[in-house]
Amino acid sequence: MTGDEGAARDRRLLADWPGPGGPVRLEVGLHPASYPCEACSLVRDLLSWLREHRPDVEKNEVAPVVPGREGEASPPPWIRVLLTGEEDGPVRFLGPPRGASLSAFLEVLGESARATPPAGPWRELLSRIRRHHLVRVFTEASAKDTVPLVRALARLSRAAYPRLSLDVVDVATFPALAARHGLRALPTVTVDDVGQFYGSPEEEELRAALEDVLPSGSWP
Repeated sequence: MTGDEGAARDRRLLADWPGPGGPVRLEVGLHPASYPCEACSLVRDLLSWLREHRPDVEKNEVAPVVPGREGEASPPPWIRVLLTGEEDGPVRFLGPPRGASLSAFLEVLGESARATPPAGPWRELLSRIRRHHLVRVFTEASAKDTVPLVRALARLSRAAYPRLSLDVVDVATFPALAARHGLRALPTVTVDDVGQFYGSPEEEELRAALEDVLPSGSWP
């Protein structure tokens, strides 16, 4: 699929999206507008569309990140979905959401507005989390399995935050980060940059996988 075809697909996806179903707030980190960053330009285009067509999605842009001083923890562009009534949130998209990642982003906005609690087995897992864990989903526009995976992890991280946070990483925007993990397929999930598994399992498989990749088969 060409870049123009992908952009047209994303425009259709946005046009068909009914909205989050309630107010949602975003925090955004970008390079300065004067800096030639294609990824930041794509995020600005997305935010402009949301501002025009979905007024229930609000965004707060933090101070621009100086080129060359991005740092590894918060490289722009990123979009954080804030918790209701809070100035922080557990789910962040690194790179412009597009294709499957855009679908996942819109799902997360809906989850944020509805605040659906995790089901019983997930609650038992949540009760065992004692410290902060960072879960990363590495993905690309064509990785369709991203959507159910991110939906489940976003719901979990919202319930466990601040003990659990989720980054959804666009590998086309951050190839060095993806290469460091030696990814073999997309999407890939890492936990604390150590454990990883591939694809999009069913929820029971996902829960078991999260337990298995941590020391002693449980959350420390």
